[in-house]
Amino acid sequence: SRWEFNVSHSENAALIALAWQRGLGIDIEAIGRRVSRDELARRFFSADEQATYFSLPDTRRVASFYRIWTCKEAYLK
Repeated sequence: SRWEFNVSHSENAALIALAWQRGLGIDIEAIGRRVSRDELARRFFSADEQATYFSLPDTRRVASFYRIWTCKEAYLK
């Protein structure tokens, strides 16, 4: 069989994914966690991702950061 699986957890939430004959990656993050989002974005986001992220008003940056971050984490898995 070629079952694939991936697991992610953050604080009190967990996510498990299963797939048949497909690679997959998942990630979840607790948004309320204190992290240096701008510093992480400068260090790990591509130039295009940084341009998009830093062009947003502060009220939209949190959601944007976690959307980009979780996609990157899931892809790497």
